[in-house]
Parts: sequence; structure tokens; C-alpha cells
Amino acid sequence: MEESLGVSAPFAGVHNGHVLVAGGCNFPVPLAEGGTKRYYADVFSFDPAVGVWSREGMLPQGPVAYGASASTPKGVVCVGGSNGKTNLSSVLLMQWDPRAGKVRFQSLPDFPATVKSAAGAADGDKVYVACGVQDGKESNRFFTLDLSQMGKPDFGWKELPPCPCAPREQAVMACQSGGARGSVLLVSGFGSTPGGIRAFTDAFAYDSEKGAWSPVAPVLPEGMDEPISLLGAAAVPFGTHHILFFGGFDKKEFEEAVRKSSTLKGEALAAYKKAYNARSPESFHWNRKILAYHTVTDTWTPIDTYPYPPNCGAGIAVVDGGIVLVGGEIKPGVRTPKAYLGKLGRQARFGTVNWTVLVGYLMGMLGIGFFFMKREKGTEDFFKGGGRVPWWAVGVSIFATMLSSISFMAIPGMTYAGTWAIFLIAISITLSQPIVIRYYLPFYRRLNVTSAYEYLEMRFNLASRMLASTVFILFMIVRIGIVSYLPALALEAITGIDITICIFGIGIVTIVYCAMGGVEAVIWGDFVQGIVLISGAVIAFLYIASGVDGGVGGIVHLGVEHSKFQIINTAFALDKPTVWSLLIGGLLANLFTYTSDQSVIQRYITTKDEKAATKSIWFNAIACIPVSVLFYFIGTGLYAYYHTHPELLDVSMNKSDQIFPFFIMQRLPVGLSGLLIAAVFSATMSTLSSNINSAATAITTDFYQRFNPRANDRKAMRMARVSTVAVGVLGIAIAYALYMMKDLPVFEMFSMIVGLLVSGLGMFFMLGVFFPKVTGWGAMSGFVASSVALYFVKHDTSLHWSLYPVIVLVVAVVVAHLASLLFRDRKPIDGLTWRTLNREK
Repeated sequence: MEESLGVSAPFAGVHNGHVLVAGGCNFPVPLAEGGTKRYYADVFSFDPAVGVWSREGMLPQGPVAYGASASTPKGVVCVGGSNGKTNLSSVLLMQWDPRAGKVRFQSLPDFPATVKSAAGAADGDKVYVACGVQDGKESNRFFTLDLSQMGKPDFGWKELPPCPCAPREQAVMACQSGGARGSVLLVSGFGSTPGGIRAFTDAFAYDSEKGAWSPVAPVLPEGMDEPISLLGAAAVPFGTHHILFFGGFDKKEFEEAVRKSSTLKGEALAAYKKAYNARSPESFHWNRKILAYHTVTDTWTPIDTYPYPPNCGAGIAVVDGGIVLVGGEIKPGVRTPKAYLGKLGRQARFGTVNWTVLVGYLMGMLGIGFFFMKREKGTEDFFKGGGRVPWWAVGVSIFATMLSSISFMAIPGMTYAGTWAIFLIAISITLSQPIVIRYYLPFYRRLNVTSAYEYLEMRFNLASRMLASTVFILFMIVRIGIVSYLPALALEAITGIDITICIFGIGIVTIVYCAMGGVEAVIWGDFVQGIVLISGAVIAFLYIASGVDGGVGGIVHLGVEHSKFQIINTAFALDKPTVWSLLIGGLLANLFTYTSDQSVIQRYITTKDEKAATKSIWFNAIACIPVSVLFYFIGTGLYAYYHTHPELLDVSMNKSDQIFPFFIMQRLPVGLSGLLIAAVFSATMSTLSSNINSAATAITTDFYQRFNPRANDRKAMRMARVSTVAVGVLGIAIAYALYMMKDLPVFEMFSMIVGLLVSGLGMFFMLGVFFPKVTGWGAMSGFVASSVALYFVKHDTSLHWSLYPVIVLVVAVVVAHLASLLFRDRKPIDGLTWRTLNREK
């Protein structure tokens, strides 16, 4: 392309790692010399790995420019345009075929109108086109094409609500689905008004879920006196919340040129055009600032200065984390053949002091394991802590177990980008605890079980115990991998700590102290980790509040002003989080977890008696509310902080859950930031240690000791330690495989299947405790049926996830009772249902 004059207004995008550019227009004879515009059909590709442009043939529809284009996973969609004589309605899918090493084209349904100078963008497979000249008139009409429906009878363009803006041409559009302002942003453009042709400075967002438009902040970056126009700019989504804009005509220059071109006549007009075309590019004052729109805080920020002459009407694409700008014009009538590749990001550094704090913390965890290893006398100590753990330590341990590092980062990230919509889940945790205490705890204490699944054999049969324990063990191994990998991925991006150090460092330390100290080391480790976690969260919130005008009051004010505290939705909707679905579904989900998850139940049997266990459960129930409020408030505080300081945001951040650790590393003093990152590690380790220990308990109790009843305590102890190491190593291996392979469809399918099965584990216990007529094979039938039903519900309906436990409950109870009519048994159940247990008491 270096040998060409360059073009502006081409189709441009990226597919299969190649930048594709097609069509466009230029002036072979300079405009200043009376030249006329020429349109092209040439197609070019750029391979960033080689760094070479290649000519790939011609567009099927011939020369065209001023069309709309959008990059999708299936290819670059090219819509309409003009050939200089007529406007087009044709639509093509431009694809890079890696096997053939060339560009291929596929025809798509025609656009509903002839169209040029429209704005186009894509969100995944959904392509959006708005405004432009449609059927010869400036328009604000808005259409979408869903490529995921290709091949279906109704595949085609669908009209959506028009943008509530003045009809316009050359608006700029981009999709950013990670934000809170809607997935489609439309900015600027120009159009006819009663006062003449104007370059617009307004902006609008379309929410694809609500199906509605709303105005957003006009293009007024901090430090500028009045809104600017981004007419002619190129836009691209970047990271998870930003849209970046490059170039843009100067509003005053554009409107002055249009006014004089329409009012001057004869020699005056000719003299003006000659002087206008002779001006230098710099004199047109085109925008050189790289502007970032933040879809969460609705703010505009100049993040850098473009180091080259700003090119308007350029093609743009994101490839390999970099932004490619191709062609465009550097002054009216003058194109550039150049293409530029830029990368935006920051260099993360953890620092010596922070490393010292973190390593010291990890060594402390190993010390806990060594201390309790010296107190162990057998499996009773390893699995039950000898029944000597204080209730308050167990309470903190239960809480720390259930709050993983994913939650530590995800809850603030969720409320930062959204609202408190699912806060009622925290309420449902508290509501579930009295039921656990009244109806379930007595079984685990009075039956003197080590594994929760021993109860299932007593109540039903051996097969139900084996099935439940196997599903639980597999789930724990998968969960260890995920809980190790996802936080490590976020921490690497924010702190610069290599992801392998995060995975192996945390994993190995956790395995060692679990294998040495057993459940007592796990509980006291959880206790320390819980204290570090909560203390760190409080300190972080105080720092957040100190950076917002008005402190906590300022956070509340901004939160209310921007509707961040929305909790209650009383609508009757099955596809959205409502007060009914969150409370009922949340109550069932937490009830299932707190009554069938060995990592939680094991805590119930480590206290000296049932009364102490009850206190530990009540402690968790009461602590859930204020701690949840703290983490939700941290998210809202981060929103308020970065709404006030949008220039401090990292545009390359690619996950909402990175915002909290990003603030910790960015704004907290050295050393203290290390302590707060240690809190993130604490949340990871508390979950990992509980998962590892509980899975090892299930392996040893439900399999080794069950089928080797004569094995002495020394052999069982050895098996417990071997199982601990084996489970931990398998979990770490999964985490590392996720990192190395990035995309594991087989693992995703396996995780989904195991997850579906785990959702029914709670039903085993509920059927056993509350439904005396259900038999062993009836319960297993209900378990399988509920898992199968949930699979189809998840894949074939829009039912909100908070209602999934209701589906599990209804299907399992109905099928279990029907199957029990066929599979009858006379197994005695005295003392094994809540009524008979109370009679025996």
C-alpha cells in the first residue's frame, strides 16, 4: 500500500488475525488542481506476524466507498456504500481463509435501503447499522443483523427503535458490551438543521437488553471548554469498558467551510477554495487527542496525543492487542497511504517491599500447618480437629470458605460496573441458616459422621453415597483449578506477578499446610485469612472514600444520582433478577450448599458439641450481611472514585473484576498494597484449603475406609495425606492447563456437566431429611432427572439463573416420588428423617 495514494472511507476490519481493507476513494489529481474523486474495489490484507500488506483481489460489487463495516467472529460485514454514481444496498461478509491463505466473500441479505455514510459496529455476532443517507435521505433509522441466525428462514435485517437524534451522516459507532450504558454507542456526525449543516457533538447509547436509546455525556473531555465533534473519527472498543476515538474534524472549521461553500459565488468561491486547499494539514486543527469514553462512569478523557498527522475517515481494527489505523485523509482531498500500529497499556510492577510482605504472609501459613501437625494423633484430629476448635474460629472459617478470591474481586467489579441488583442473595444466606440449624445440623452431629455422604448410605443406599461423593470430589478438583486460575489471571494483569507463580506458589503452600495440619490447620488458616481479608477490605474502602469529594457521603450521593443502589425489582419476570427469584432461588441455592457441601459440613463437626456448632453457623449468618454491604459498597465507591478521576483508569483493563486489585496497586502505598494483595491471596487460599481438605476427607472416608474397614488409623492417616496432595496437584494441573491452552472446550463441557450434577446434591439431603416415602433409587432418579432438566433449562430457555434451584427442587421431588413407587425398599429410616430424629431425641 506504500505505493498508492491511499484511500479514505474503506471497509475495514479484522478476521482470523488478519487486517482486511477494501474499497475506499481518493483524488488521483489533487483537489487543489481541480481533481475529481475516484472510487476503488481493491482488497488488501495485513498479517501482523509478518508485517506485510498483500493485494487480495477486488470487491465483488465493484468500486465502493462510504460503506459501513463491522468486525465479527465470522468475518467483516460490509454494508452498502457508494460508487460515485449510486448508493448500494448490498451486504458482504469478508473473511480471511487461513487454509487457502486468501480473502473470501459471502453474500448476506441486502440492507433494507440503499445506504451510504452510515455508522456500523458489531457486538459479537450482532451487527448494527444506523443513520447515514438511506434511500436518498439523511436518516436516524437503526437496524441489526444477527449472524448467529445464518441459515435460518427468518435470517435478515431487523429494524430497531431509531436513534433519538437528528438525522445525520458519518456518525461514529462502536459496541462495548462490558459497560453499563448500553452496548452500542453512537457519536457525532453531521446533518442539516434549520441553521444550516452542523457537525454534532451529542452522543447516544443503545441498550440491547432493554431495546431503548438514552443520551450520554456529550464529547466534552476534561480541560476543554465546549463539546467537540468527532465527525470523521475512527472508533474501536478497547479493554472491557472503554471506547477509543482517533481523529475527527474541527467543528468550527467544518461548519465554516460548508457555510462559505454554499454562500460564496463565482470568483470569490474559486479564490476561497484555492486558499483552502493550499493550507497545511496543521491549520485545519483536526483532533490529535486519543479520546476514551468510559461506558461505566459516562466520562470522556484524553489519554494520549496521536504522534502522527490525524487521519479522518481511516479504517480501524484491533489485532493482537494493538490498534491498526489505515489510510484516511490528512487534510481535505489529500489521503495517506500509511498504516499505523499502536499499543496501549501499562507496565505493572509489584516491587520488593510488596514481595516481602506477600512472602512473609505465605511463610506464616506454612507455620500454621507445621504447628498443628505436631498436635495430630490420628484421623480424628486430621478430619475433625479433635472436636476442640472454638465456635468463633469455625464461624470465621465457614465465612472465609464461602467467600473466594473470585468473590473478593467479582462483587466490587460487578457493583462498580452495575448495581446492587443481586444483593438479596446475601440476605438469602442469612435466611437459610436457621433451617440448617433446625433441620440438618442434628444429623451430622448425632450420627457422628465424618463425611456428609455417610448419611446418604444410612438413609438410602451405598450407590447414592458413592454417586454423591464422586460428584463432589470431581467438583472440588475442577473448582480448585478455576479458583486458582481466574484470580491468578487478574493478578498477573494488575500486579505483574507471573501467573505461574500465582498458581504454583499459592497452590503448593496451600497443599503443604493442608497435608501437615489437616482440618485444624485449614480452619485456623481460614481464621487468619478471614481477618486479613476483612481488614484489607476496610482499609481499601477508607482509601477509596478519601479520594471522593465528600467521602462516604459523596459515594452515597453519586450512587443515588446514578442509580447504583438499585436492589428491589418487584416485577414478575422469569428472565431477570427480581426480589422473588433472588430470595427464593437464593434461599434454596444456599440451603443446598450449606447442607451438602463437605467443605462446609466438615466445620459443623469440629466443635465440641452441637451448641457450639450452632453458634458458629449463627456467626456466619450474621456476618454475611455487614461484610456483603462492605464489598458492595467498595464497588460503588470505586465507581464514584473513577467517575471523579476517569483519567486514572487503565484503558487496557479487560475484566471488571480487575478494578479492585487495580485500585489497590495504583492508589495504596507500597507495603500496604502488598498486604491488600495478600488479602486477595487469602481469599484464594481459604477456598483452596477447604476444597482440598474436604475432597481428601471424602476420598478417605467414603472410599478407602468404607471398602477397607480393617485398615488401621495409621494407614488411613497416610491415605488422608496422599489424597490431600493428589487433589491439590490435580487442581493446580487444571489451572495450569487453562493458562497454557487458553481455551479448553472439553474442560468447559466437563465443568458444565459436573456443575449440573452438583446442583442436585442438595436435593439428595433434602429428600432424605424431609420426604420419608422417597427410597434410595427414587432419590437417585430425582437427582439425575433434575440435572438433565437443568441442562435443557440453561440451554433452551431465558430463565434467570437465580431460579435454577427451583427447577431442581420441583423436578427432583416429583420424579423421586414417582420413581419410589417403582423402586420400593424396606430400609429402616428411624432417626434418619427430621421427624424420627426428633422423636428419638
